[in-house]
Amino acid sequence: MTVPVPVSATASLAAAKLPGPGATVDFSTPKRNVSQVIVVSGAITGGLVALETSHDGVSWVSHTVVDVSQGINLAVDNRYGAYRFWRSNMITPVTGAGSVTTTFMEAG
Repeated sequence: MTVPVPVSATASLAAAKLPGPGATVDFSTPKRNVSQVIVVSGAITGGLVALETSHDGVSWVSHTVVDVSQGINLAVDNRYGAYRFWRSNMITPVTGAGSVTTTFMEAG
């Protein structure tokens, strides 16, 4: 019997509050079944986070923009297209007393 080896999620934004892109996650080859998990901490009252992808790591496209003002953790799943590079981008600053952390994981 084969037991799958756990794979860690890769962080893009870490305790982010200000606008700007997070770290780029390079999956080495194009992937389509990728999830973005958005974890909020503190009492957030506003902020927008985008899921962005790229074929070349230079030109980025936005897929989904999530409003984190509800202050709850959220997931965004992408099953369409194939992209090598993935990142989160804080579109507007976090308001309130909190921050946002995002991670990416690919379905093997």
